Amino acid sequence: PRGGAEPPPPAQTSVPPQAKAMEGHGAQQLVGSWHYGESSMYTLSSTCDGNLDFREVHKSGRTVLGTLEPFEDWMQGDLRFLDTDEFAGEVRLRLAPHWVPAPVQSPTAGGAAGVASA
Repeated sequence: PRGGAEPPPPAQTSVPPQAKAMEGHGAQQLVGSWHYGESSMYTLSSTCDGNLDFREVHKSGRTVLGTLEPFEDWMQGDLRFLDTDEFAGEVRLRLAPHWVPAPVQSPTAGGAAGVASA
């Protein structure tokens, strides 16, 4: 530019390496609340360091928490009970390549209702 200093370069945002790894796992598409079974639900939210926070309230009323990190083609992590910090298990999640809702049949018609992935 004439008569002045060079303008500063545009600001660049830094993307954590795990956030880049999450992109390959479709992890951002996993963010939200997910229902399974008759009445169970868990919630996934993204963290600033590129992982996913898992939260579920069991039918017993106890809350289970965990942080899921990229591992191979999955997002996985250990789960702990909020009230005691006791190990509750582990979870491994990923998007199915192609999932299709299965035809829902009435249990009175001799079939089971559900969703299948292909």
